[in-house]
This record gives sequence, C-alpha cells and structure tokens, in this order.
Amino acid sequence: MCIRDSTTREDFAGDTSVSFQVSDGTGEDRSALTASITIPVRVVASLNHPPVFTPTAIRVAVGEPAQVADLAQMVSDVDGADPATFTYTLLNPRPEKLDLVLEGSRLSVKADVRHARGSAEVIRIGVDDGSGQVAAELPVTVLSSTRELVQLTDVIIPDANAGQTRTVDIAMYAQNPFEPQPLKVTDQWVINDVHGVSASHQGTKLSITVPKQFHGPVTIGYRVMDATEDPDRMVEGKVRLTVRDRPDPPTDVQVAPNPPRGATVTFTAGNDNGAEITSCLLYTSRCV
Repeated sequence: MCIRDSTTREDFAGDTSVSFQVSDGTGEDRSALTASITIPVRVVASLNHPPVFTPTAIRVAVGEPAQVADLAQMVSDVDGADPATFTYTLLNPRPEKLDLVLEGSRLSVKADVRHARGSAEVIRIGVDDGSGQVAAELPVTVLSSTRELVQLTDVIIPDANAGQTRTVDIAMYAQNPFEPQPLKVTDQWVINDVHGVSASHQGTKLSITVPKQFHGPVTIGYRVMDATEDPDRMVEGKVRLTVRDRPDPPTDVQVAPNPPRGATVTFTAGNDNGAEITSCLLYTSRCV
C-alpha cells in the first residue's frame, strides 16, 4: 500500500494522524472483512515557529528563601525543539521589591522583607528559540511571612523610684524572627491609668516617667513590629513597675531618760511607700 499524496497547512507542524479503512474484498462483497487503520504522522515544520509561553504563577513569602521556577517547563515549541536550549531574558520594567536572578531557564524570585503582602507583581520574560524573541508576563503573588511572630517576655522593674524616668530596651526581652534586622516599638499606653505617669519610645527603647510622691504598681502596654512592617504581625507586651517613694517620717517620737548618761527613744515608723525601711538614724540638736 502506498499513500501517494498527503498535504498539511503551511503553518502546521507537530503530531497528527491519517485514518482509513482496508478490506479483504471488493466494495460489492458483503462478506469482506474491514478494519480501520490510523497512522501517526509527525509533520516537520518548513519554517521555525516561535515558542509558546504558558506562565505558571509564582507564590513567594516576604523575607523567606527564594522560590525557583524552571521557565523551560512553561514553554512549548511546535517545531519539537527542546525549550531548555532556548534563550531566556528578564525584560524591563522589573518589579522594584523583588530580587530576581535568571540562570539559563531557572528563575529565582525573592520578595523584600518590607514588600506589601497580598500584592500581585508581573515579571516580563523574553523567550527566543532562534526565530525571534517572544515576550510574556509571569504573575507573582506575594504572601505574608511564614516565620513565627515576635515572642515577648514581660519586663519586670521592682525598684522604680518616684519622680524619675526608667528606660528599657525592649529588644532585650524579645525573640526577633528577623534578627539582625531590628524591631520597632510603634506605640505605648498606661494600662492601669495612674495619674501623671507618661511613656515614650524611640526605636526599641521605651522610657517611663513616674511622678513625684507616688508609690505603687504601674503597668505599661506597648506594641512591637518586626522587619516586615506587616500590621497583622504586630504583637503586644507589658512593662510592670513597682514604684517606691521616700518613706514617711516617723511619728510619736518620745525620749525617756536612762541615767546616768543615756536616754531611750521610741517612735512609730512611717509608711515605707514601697521602699523597705531597714534602719533609722538618730540625730541630736543639743546636749543637756
């Protein structure tokens, strides 16, 4: 059997097939047996057709290791050429906060730690199989970091003094998932609403000022943001102070003679105002 003539469209290349029926008798022979035969055919292009780029979206989390995609897996060629042998190029404009590295057909994508989560970016890719460059767009979705949140330990200050300012570095009480990139205190407030207490921050340092003539507990709340600056990753912590003031003076002071050259002094100790009284000093103004 010989197939004398078979043609395809000029712009077609790739796999196809030819199907026909064969019989062991003539067309009028009703007892003849017939069968269908399909012959696979690969049509070789007479021209070099441009490749077809079918992008697969890349998902990358901020501040995390780069995601690597093989662009050759996204490219097909009707001429049957191997996409791994094509030339791949990063085209401008490029996303500002994505770190891109292209080696052959392998594209590495890393999102800056401060990149806005949930945003969609587009990377423009050029693909050339020798017939000319084809441009395509590769979508990228930026996700929130998968790292643990900042872990905070309560700051305990047992010996704060009335009328003074205490400054604490919150970084000393935090586990930072993006070390060595610094944390940032964003705001603070007085939890137990003590009149005259104030607080302020700069970087990771929190300064707390306690008014004079006050003693007792003070609790300050604050919020911390990590390097991503993602508001959903902010955490809250507390600074607990025990404020002490000068003890009140003793009262009901009495002196009783103790001959021949002594005297006994008695008194009632004043309120310690949070500062333990460990001793008293006795002064005389004149001798009798």
